[in-house]
Amino acid sequence: MNGTIERYEYCPGNGTRYCLLFGELAEGRYLLAWLMNGDSGGSCVTFGSGIGAGYLMEKMRIGNRTDANALIGFLRMMGVDTMISTEFTDLGLRESDTPRYSMENPPRPVEQS
Repeated sequence: MNGTIERYEYCPGNGTRYCLLFGELAEGRYLLAWLMNGDSGGSCVTFGSGIGAGYLMEKMRIGNRTDANALIGFLRMMGVDTMISTEFTDLGLRESDTPRYSMENPPRPVEQS
């Protein structure tokens, strides 16, 4: 996947749909973009391993921890080493959320037409 950026429609079960661009830029360096403005604009971040929700909130200007932890859950399923708050599950959801994905069934890239 090195150097390839792919688009994902991530609906983890917390009531939000995340349109994401994600890929590995170089060995251990990643790009994550959340296209939150009509799937055409938003914010992005490049990072290495060990990323946490607080870092995403600061760098991507995410206003709440629920969204940040859902994105951390996405990154975990993509194989990125992350840190997650104890108030959220390993997939970045609250206990009351209904997960749509698992480590064995991660999100798939959206087919480009």
